[in-house]
Amino acid sequence: MEATIGPILTIRSDPRGPSLEVVHIARLVSGTFRPSAETSDAMWVDPASDLLPEGLHPTHVPLIRAAVEVWPTWHADKEANP
Repeated sequence: MEATIGPILTIRSDPRGPSLEVVHIARLVSGTFRPSAETSDAMWVDPASDLLPEGLHPTHVPLIRAAVEVWPTWHADKEANP
């Protein structure tokens, strides 16, 4: 999959071990999902709805909500200045 990478939503460490997670907002440009050892499935949902899939990691919901807040401004800017 190819994506246009946008602003950073958060940078955080994992308390379970030595890792650093950088979360960006992004826009899919092309390609299709291919399963891997890390991610076996993917789906598109309306992130602004309250109907997010069950089983999301507890820290992912606030990130999705933050992306919903940032997306309109960033997307409009990318459309105006490709």
